[in-house]
Amino acid sequence: MNPEQDLSGITQDGMSVHPDWNHIETLTIQPGSDTLILVPCHALLKSETNVKSPEFDPMLNKSWSLNEFQDQDEVRLMIEHIRVGVLSCARIQNSILVFSGGCTRVEGEGWTEGASYYAVADFYDWWMAETKLPLHEIKARAFVDVFAFDSMDNLWMSIRLFQIAHPRKEVPKKVIVINYTFKKKMYELHAKILGIPEFEFIGLEDPAN
Repeated sequence: MNPEQDLSGITQDGMSVHPDWNHIETLTIQPGSDTLILVPCHALLKSETNVKSPEFDPMLNKSWSLNEFQDQDEVRLMIEHIRVGVLSCARIQNSILVFSGGCTRVEGEGWTEGASYYAVADFYDWWMAETKLPLHEIKARAFVDVFAFDSMDNLWMSIRLFQIAHPRKEVPKKVIVINYTFKKKMYELHAKILGIPEFEFIGLEDPAN
């Protein structure tokens, strides 16, 4: 698999959105990692949203910068995407998890979609009661892509992030995408174009709108 796109423009500052990343050169995953679990993001938190406030609740629309067609039900569905991504990563020991999405709306300036999803996972303590794993074990395998602006971006930029972090600079042998069911054919086409050896799509409930 050789994505044709060039990510040589990635900068240290760009990657520093992840709370554990100080420099891009320090990104690392275990040598045995061979599976990428990708959760493409669909919204970002509002610029004024303070996730450390006791009043913060990711289930509330007011926390998010949403498009006109997005409603309370879609907020619920997005959080389910995050949960399923975390549980999948916990189940597949040789995997890493990427929340992928850039800053797509002015009202969310200061946040990216990927960082917003990561913050929500933090809010729910990475569903430790369900994963049965210590918090640090999941967080060590969770990453944020802050550059993607569409579905193809989500896929190939996350693959590139995997490659940057891999000690042997390998790309994933398998990619699993968690998203709305109606996006399945689109991602299957992207995967074919990129030549992904093994691709799986986990389709979840579509939004009513």
